[in-house]
Amino acid sequence: MEVRDQLNKELPRTTDKRLVLTLMRRMNYGLKVTPREAGWVLAKVDSFDCRTAEEELLALHLCMAYWYMQDAEESAENALLRAPLIERLELEYEFGLGVVRLCNFFSLFLIFLFTLLHLAGAGNDVLRGIQINLETKFQLAELSSITAFNELSDFVQQFSTRSTPMSPLSVNYFSSQAWVLQAQSTTFQQPEQLRELDMPFTDAMTLQAWIKADQLAMTRKNRVGLPILRKALGHFEEKADHSCWSWNFPPSISYGAHDYGGGEVHNQTNLAEEFVEANYRVPVLNGISQYPESDEMVLHTVVINLTHAVFMKNAGEQIDVQMLPRPVTDCDSNELLLGSQGLTLSSVRYFPRQLTSFEVHEIYRGGAILSSIAYVTPPQTVEAVKQDDQVLRMIERQESYLTKELEKFSKTVDYNAALGAQAVANKKVDPEPMRSNHHDIKYVPQDPTLKLPFWQIYDKPVYTDVESNHTAPASALPSDRGFTISSWLKFDDSGHGYHMAMAMPLLDETKNWESQWTGWDNYCWMIYAGASWTSFHTKSTTVDESGGQRSGPELMIFDKQAPESWRFGGKSYRHMVWIANPEDAEYPLKICIDGKCNGHPSIDDYAKYTNKDRSFALNCSATGIVRNYSLEQQAKANNESLIFFNRRPKHDYSMTAWQMSTKYFNRALTDEEVAKLFKSDPLPGEVGKTIKKAHGCKVPAETTDDRAYRDSFGHDCLWYYASYLTHPYVCARNPEAAAACPVACLASETCWGSTGKTSSEPHLTIWPMQIEFRSKGKWGTTCVAKSTTPEHEAIECALNAPNWPTPPKECNAAGISCGPKDCREHEADRSRLLQCLGDTTWVSRDMNTYMFLPCRDIIELNEPTCAWDDSMLADVAQRANANNAWSISFWFETLSTVQCAVPQIRLLGGEGNMFGFVSIDEGLFADNVNDGDCPEDLQRSEWQRFTILGKKEGGLSQEGAAADIPGQRSKAGDKHFILFGRTSDNQVGFQLDSHANFDQSRASAFPTIPPDKSFLRVINVMGNIRMTPWKVYPYYPTPDIISNWQYTERRIQEQKRGPAVPLAEQIQHKIERETSVFSEKIMVLAPPLIMQTRAVGQDCASAKIDQDGERIDIAKVLYDRGEEEQCSAPFTCPDYTPQFYTCTEDTVDGYFFGMPSEMIDGELQYVEYLSSIADSTLLGRNTKHKTTVSTSDFIDANTIRANIVGLFYTAQYDIISKLEVKFGTGSGRVAASYEVKHLVPILDTTQRFVGLMCLCMVLNCFWVFTATSLLRQTYKLHRKTWSEQASAIELLIDVGDVVFSVVFLVLIVVTTFDRTASQSTVQTLLSSILTLEKKPVDMMVADEFLRERKLDFLNQLNVVSDKIASGEQLGTFLMYAAMALLMRVVMATSAHPRIALITKTLWVAASDLTHFVIMFTLVFFGFAVIGTWRFGSERPDMARFYVAFNTMFDAMIGPPGEIFMSDAANEAGEYFVFALSFHVICFFFMLNFILAIIIDSYTTVIEGLRDSDIEQDIFTDIYCTCVRTFLSYRHQWPNTHCLTSHLRNLLLDSKFVTAEQLHWDGEVFNTIGQARSFVRHYQTFPFLVDVNDPENCEPPTIDDVATFQCLTLQKLESLSQTVQRAVGSDTSNAQESPDRSVGVQRSRLSSVSGSPVSVSPPSPPSVKKRESDNKGTAQLEAI
Repeated sequence: MEVRDQLNKELPRTTDKRLVLTLMRRMNYGLKVTPREAGWVLAKVDSFDCRTAEEELLALHLCMAYWYMQDAEESAENALLRAPLIERLELEYEFGLGVVRLCNFFSLFLIFLFTLLHLAGAGNDVLRGIQINLETKFQLAELSSITAFNELSDFVQQFSTRSTPMSPLSVNYFSSQAWVLQAQSTTFQQPEQLRELDMPFTDAMTLQAWIKADQLAMTRKNRVGLPILRKALGHFEEKADHSCWSWNFPPSISYGAHDYGGGEVHNQTNLAEEFVEANYRVPVLNGISQYPESDEMVLHTVVINLTHAVFMKNAGEQIDVQMLPRPVTDCDSNELLLGSQGLTLSSVRYFPRQLTSFEVHEIYRGGAILSSIAYVTPPQTVEAVKQDDQVLRMIERQESYLTKELEKFSKTVDYNAALGAQAVANKKVDPEPMRSNHHDIKYVPQDPTLKLPFWQIYDKPVYTDVESNHTAPASALPSDRGFTISSWLKFDDSGHGYHMAMAMPLLDETKNWESQWTGWDNYCWMIYAGASWTSFHTKSTTVDESGGQRSGPELMIFDKQAPESWRFGGKSYRHMVWIANPEDAEYPLKICIDGKCNGHPSIDDYAKYTNKDRSFALNCSATGIVRNYSLEQQAKANNESLIFFNRRPKHDYSMTAWQMSTKYFNRALTDEEVAKLFKSDPLPGEVGKTIKKAHGCKVPAETTDDRAYRDSFGHDCLWYYASYLTHPYVCARNPEAAAACPVACLASETCWGSTGKTSSEPHLTIWPMQIEFRSKGKWGTTCVAKSTTPEHEAIECALNAPNWPTPPKECNAAGISCGPKDCREHEADRSRLLQCLGDTTWVSRDMNTYMFLPCRDIIELNEPTCAWDDSMLADVAQRANANNAWSISFWFETLSTVQCAVPQIRLLGGEGNMFGFVSIDEGLFADNVNDGDCPEDLQRSEWQRFTILGKKEGGLSQEGAAADIPGQRSKAGDKHFILFGRTSDNQVGFQLDSHANFDQSRASAFPTIPPDKSFLRVINVMGNIRMTPWKVYPYYPTPDIISNWQYTERRIQEQKRGPAVPLAEQIQHKIERETSVFSEKIMVLAPPLIMQTRAVGQDCASAKIDQDGERIDIAKVLYDRGEEEQCSAPFTCPDYTPQFYTCTEDTVDGYFFGMPSEMIDGELQYVEYLSSIADSTLLGRNTKHKTTVSTSDFIDANTIRANIVGLFYTAQYDIISKLEVKFGTGSGRVAASYEVKHLVPILDTTQRFVGLMCLCMVLNCFWVFTATSLLRQTYKLHRKTWSEQASAIELLIDVGDVVFSVVFLVLIVVTTFDRTASQSTVQTLLSSILTLEKKPVDMMVADEFLRERKLDFLNQLNVVSDKIASGEQLGTFLMYAAMALLMRVVMATSAHPRIALITKTLWVAASDLTHFVIMFTLVFFGFAVIGTWRFGSERPDMARFYVAFNTMFDAMIGPPGEIFMSDAANEAGEYFVFALSFHVICFFFMLNFILAIIIDSYTTVIEGLRDSDIEQDIFTDIYCTCVRTFLSYRHQWPNTHCLTSHLRNLLLDSKFVTAEQLHWDGEVFNTIGQARSFVRHYQTFPFLVDVNDPENCEPPTIDDVATFQCLTLQKLESLSQTVQRAVGSDTSNAQESPDRSVGVQRSRLSSVSGSPVSVSPPSPPSVKKRESDNKGTAQLEAI
């Protein structure tokens, strides 16, 4: 700095050689300068004619510049070309930085693309496969064929149907849990048979249907109503009328014909089945019930469990709850019938479980249970039987029926022939009544039975009626102390009347004592026999105060009040006796019926005495009024007195009856004589026969049918019983059969009082239905009364076991405990109780222990379903105790596969003791539990018995009673009748079918019958057996009652085949649902929804036209025309409407289909479950006019848009897919489209994805760093030149690079967090969708809850849609980012000229392309608008502007595209012109224009590359850059930016640059060695060394000297200004423009030389052009 300052100070004032030498050395950048050279310069200065110091200084500058140029050119061989060097340095700088950035961008791009592929999760193939799968499943390719609303409705139905296989819980993979027996609305003309269907019964079931009933059909309904769904017991005859179960309307159920518990028919339906009717309250108008079902469809539901039937309608509204008499079971019949005439049914469903009222509400509102909708599990629809199958079944049934009828007809012919033969042999003679007016009475001295004289009134049977006017003189029947009239009568209810009367005429004093027959006042005594009362009337021997005749004692027997079996039925002769005995004060009058007289309860209970204490006349002469007559009058009255037979005086109230052996005894017979006469009165005309035995009534012991009887055709008594029900004459034609089968033929009547009153007493029914027993253990099954528990009875059994002083030997042999044991403290703990009971058994001393039931088996073998109601047991037991008798009867059949002697039964009382048992002759045998069949002992046995044990204190002796009968081994299907019990006379009775036996027991051996519930507590049944309900009677029935039971019940029992599944199994039955593996790749995730936007419907404005000034409604005209031509007689169109089509206007906001609109995607839409619309025909919705809506009305002409949206899940790839099918109706048709979107998580490990994204972040951060650095550098370089276009563009590019790098970094971070959470997002969505099943308890908010559930599904759908949309939006950003990054990679290729072809070509062609785009847009837009306007209505590819634009662009890129010139032949000429113009202009011109612009620009770029000397191929430049970087680091070269700036701004504008020049003052290179290493390196590039260049030999011109001189001045002035600023001198000179200084110096130089000097500023190194100027050189030399 000191030398420089000294030079600036001294140089202007002196031209000392030393100073010049120093200056020259400084100018030469420290190179050696000799004094001789300095002298040469001074000599040159002296040669100028300088007048002033200033001129001298200027001359010095000029000479030094000339010297420097001469010296530099002499040393060119050690220098570098300056301009190429700058270009090379800049290229290497940009290429070095560009290569790094290019590698960074390219690496980032590759990793980013790999990450994007990773983001796809399963990959494009999977997503495409899912889409193809959905397209195929739902046949989405056929959407284009949908053009009308009905096709849209069909697609909705098909979409729902095709969704079912994609639900893992649907009927495709689980056998149905509900059955739809009738889906569509159907009006029935007759019941239709359904296919054979396994409808499993459990402990509950539900039947449901939409019902509409014709009012006329309701008036024709049968006794059970109109069957909705019914399983008939059979197809023909009586079985067709009976039902296994039937659901009827009005709401009721009938069931149980196959296992009916009652022995008689139901009193309301007259069918042998149960009937339960709901109390359905409906208004009544004019005596006719106004059912709402006659106006619209109503949803009816019946829920049946074991105890109750709940009847509901519509949304779970309860109609009634009825208690069931017994559980409902199923049968094996295949006759499943649906519907009845006049019923319209829809959506008939069966559920094998109990639906709640809320589930019914869900079905009413949504068509199905919400869970079924949620999991897309519609019930299985049962296909109707095809017409051909129905015909085939009918033929098969008819064949079977006709076969049976033929057999019956054959038998009918046989027995009609037999009956004909019997009728000939036993010719029926119609009764001929006796018509004589006077009847002879015969005196018989001795009665064959009583050995007493009597008067015979009738002997042989005679028939009397109203025509039989029989009378006799009163004196014909004498009476002294009394009399007895005995008569055998046969009459029914219609034959009653007066049997006999003694009467006399009244003498009328006013008419000269003329005889008067007035009627009632004439009788003296009379007897009456009939079906209301049987009476005996007498007259007193006294008169009243007025002198009138008094009535004597009167006796009436009210026979109508007696038990029905005693009453008169006209089948048997009944022995009637009237006794008058004035000497008997207690019974002056007696009436005897069938040997029972007053004094016997059977008579006294129904007798009524009047005037018992009055005396009475035995004949007319003893009456009080006669005694008041004169003797003459008395004689006249007595002579005219008569006996009226079969009527009373005046021949009134005649008796119609058969009479036989009517006798009159002239005294009162005793009761014994009457009984003897009843039993032994001989049959007239038949020796050795009595009337009673031949034609009289029967006592119970006599009323038994001969089971061995067979007529000549082999018919037994049962056949006669069955025939008698339909042909009553069958027994009358065969008296032999009537006598042998009195019960079957109802041929005899039961004698009065023979059965006692016990036959009408109440009884206890154990079990309300047939019940099947399946052995639960060795000793079968135990059934316990409902008022107790098995635990309690087992405790009582052990507690009351006999405490024998010495244990029986049987206990020791069996090793069991026989003593009492108290286990009461363990009653609540089953396990401890069983442990406490151990093997305790109540046993008898003299019986085998195996006969008794271990106490613990009462618990272990208990079957809860056979628990029996014992509420009436106390009453029955009390009556049994009073009667000292009881009996139990039932029917049974074995379920064993082999013939078996069954049943085996134990009866246990309240103390746990077995008081009776049914067994085979050897005893009780354990069941074969393993194989479940009959034990061998029961297969061999021929005997069965019923045993009643003795008293406890007597050791429970078996000798108490044991009735044995020859048994018969039963086989499956055989019905057998059993009755056993104890009679009032201490007998044990046992009857099996027709076999009966009684065993007398010691009176002391029978225990007293407990009068309470302890009578019977536990029933133990062994064997697999089906039994009817037990009937426990407080008496032992008589044989006639037993026989009658068998006959009346057998017909019903024969059709009771039992349930298909035993009740115990039915209750515990778990329906085994057949399952199959879910084979689909995609499953339904949420219930598909259907949404629609609706508009207000109105008449179409375009449907009205103007004609003759009037507005004509086209719809009205067409309606009138149609009504006139199409609907005129004989045709009618009840549903014809004048509205043909509805036009839409504004969007609807309000209620539709009973639901409000929802705001979805900014539109008001109506949302419904697709299943509700597709799988249901009717829904319960509250609309304006009705409470039900048809699902077919959901889509109609007012629908603007409709969408079907479904969510699907691919478990293998954890992908949620959304399928949306869109329908639009605004284009003159129903246009359909669809889209499939996916929510794709990351399937691989998250670490890999995070690792890739982190690597992207690192590379992106490096990008941000380099972009920021470059921006900062650009800013420094161009902060003073922003106004220049090139600088501004470069700065904007760098700013954009920084912004893009930051945005890209943010996008990567967001993507990382989003995608790492994608899998958890999917799982969260799955969890939220699959947990929308909670139901409220409060039915008041049911509708709101269902709406909320629907909105929940909709919200979840929206969440999925939002997630998919956000994912797609993120994917869109990523796509744009990837494309931008790709463009950035392309831009980075400008780092080297050889790979910068795209960027340079576009840069060169930018201007031309801009103008081309303007022209192209104008032309193309015009063609698109013209095509849309003119051809859009005909061609779908030009229907919209954007569609036409795309079509034309495709045609231009790939001509002809869709614009074929061949189509023009079939089109109008305008299309030809349009197509030709388009192809010519857009293809031949426009497309070739753009190709020409690109090719021209590319050619320009290539030529520039060829003209450049500094570029090498990219690989060489990469190597050179690497070498240069290494050397720069090794030799510590300055950075390229400083070096190029120094070369441009600080060096003299010479052609060459040397190491010394580079080093000069140390500002760039610190040492000369660094500069020389730099020069040596770049001398290896040929294009930087000027070797053998002719231009190098040219001497410098004056211009060169002037230029160099100016540059020298610039440097010197710059140095001077620096020094002046340092010492605080004036800065004005230092800031003087260099250009101005150069101009001044040049003017001065010109004045010194004497001629003008042309000095131009130096040109840029790369374009500097040198010119020779010999003239200037010569002038300088001359100077």
